[in-house]
Amino acid sequence: MKNSIFKRSGVFIIILLLPVIYFACDDAGVIPVKVPPFCITGKIAGWTAGGKMLYASVSSISSGAYVLASCPIDTDGNFSFCPPSLADTTLFPPDSIFDQVCNGGPVSFNPPNTKGALIISFIVFDGANMIGAVDCDNYTFGAQPQTGDFDVLYIYVNKMVTGNGYRNCMSDTIAFYGTAQSGWNKITRVYKRVDPGSSTIVYYNSTFEHAVWEFHGN
Repeated sequence: MKNSIFKRSGVFIIILLLPVIYFACDDAGVIPVKVPPFCITGKIAGWTAGGKMLYASVSSISSGAYVLASCPIDTDGNFSFCPPSLADTTLFPPDSIFDQVCNGGPVSFNPPNTKGALIISFIVFDGANMIGAVDCDNYTFGAQPQTGDFDVLYIYVNKMVTGNGYRNCMSDTIAFYGTAQSGWNKITRVYKRVDPGSSTIVYYNSTFEHAVWEFHGN
């Protein structure tokens, strides 16, 4: 995976709350309408590896990373991954979803007892053999992110939560402002400033153009 996925990027969420349930009325009264599952759908650029399987790994407070679920990649590189809900016992507190060593900085989460997790990798398998990984961003695999570069990430929270402020993660500053909905959320991590030895990273709920799903082999 890219170095950026493993950077000290400790923090949170800034996604605007979306309606997750609405109600329809009929003669029997008010009936909740079932919400479709959250799915991550993509097409891997330049895919030539044929039909394969995509596995997602998620972080866990109790046992490190584990395989969350999987889905097929077709011969054209298309996939649709619908991650399940996560047990509260596997989740991190909101200030540790991305990194447990960040500290300092004025930041608050409401409610403070929210918990969550991050999909840390998407791994490609050919049968029992891992052949590489995929990620979604606007810069070349293996390159150091530059100012204006961004990654697309996916986080899970067990309740609607609002984050406000920033944290200091070693030499990096991580900013997040906004609200995440209960369940899975898509976020964009933008490198607003990249200097030798330090950076400023901001998390947005907006969908950025020119993000590409890329495959990189072992």
